[in-house]
Amino acid sequence: MTFIWWTIEFLITIGIIIYHVTTWHHPKFYATRMAKISLWCHIIGGSFAIFGLWFGTVLNMKIVIIIGAIAGFCLHLPTVFY
Repeated sequence: MTFIWWTIEFLITIGIIIYHVTTWHHPKFYATRMAKISLWCHIIGGSFAIFGLWFGTVLNMKIVIIIGAIAGFCLHLPTVFY
């Protein structure tokens, strides 16, 4: 049952990623070079984390899970605070 809920959350997150890729962001995210870099690190790290953790679990591949976790920890998490 937990995997079903996780899959539903995964599908909703894909929708959120599509929305953010296709919708123009607020200008404050493009005001400086650091803001642009931070935004792209946030998108890339979050996408790798979401897809890596889910696909790694489904495919039973530990290396994919590790890559997803590292991407989330090193790229996505720090940009949340920025």
